[in-house]
Amino acid sequence: MTPTLFSSKDVQGLYSKHQDKLEQYVDLLLWWNQKINLVSRDVSRETINKHIEHSLIASFFLEGSEKVLDTGTGGGLPGIPLSILHPQIPFILNDIQMKKGAALRQMTSELGLSHVSIHISSIDQMILEEPVTVVSKHAFKIKDLMPALKKVQWRDIVLLKGLLDIDLELGYLTQVEASVLNLHEVMKDEWYKGKGLLRVRRIER
Repeated sequence: MTPTLFSSKDVQGLYSKHQDKLEQYVDLLLWWNQKINLVSRDVSRETINKHIEHSLIASFFLEGSEKVLDTGTGGGLPGIPLSILHPQIPFILNDIQMKKGAALRQMTSELGLSHVSIHISSIDQMILEEPVTVVSKHAFKIKDLMPALKKVQWRDIVLLKGLLDIDLELGYLTQVEASVLNLHEVMKDEWYKGKGLLRVRRIER
């Protein structure tokens, strides 16, 4: 299991500290969602706030990261909330859909996130030779993501996924260190029931 690096109070503290900009992001996301369906069409503000809180959990696993790649970002989760917390780290938001790229560019511009760039392409077309931490939220199966990152020099991968999916997919991981965290046990909130965090690290040779 992944060591518990945080508590529910720590996550809520991060949200409170950055609440103004995170709420601005919610406004932008809701506006764009009415146009191009970045998240489910009838999603509530309360649910988006929960997804942002969920995204912030990955923040505790970015220590030492030189660059962060959020692949399958959709409407910017988890990458935009994480980039708000970490203005000193360059972020890349990656998605395959052009229409989402326009929304991501406008939202990051409005939020003043000059350290964030947008890359619209299939992840297997990306080439990153500098060390990067990969994050993703419910976007990929492990068996699809790992070979797709063959041109990306990743050090860590932090995936927010269902615990059942993680259990079923762990067998696809070889020659890496993998650890799993049950988020319900940490957050003590029924919304996190069945949700997990998978951290994958390269084995240093």
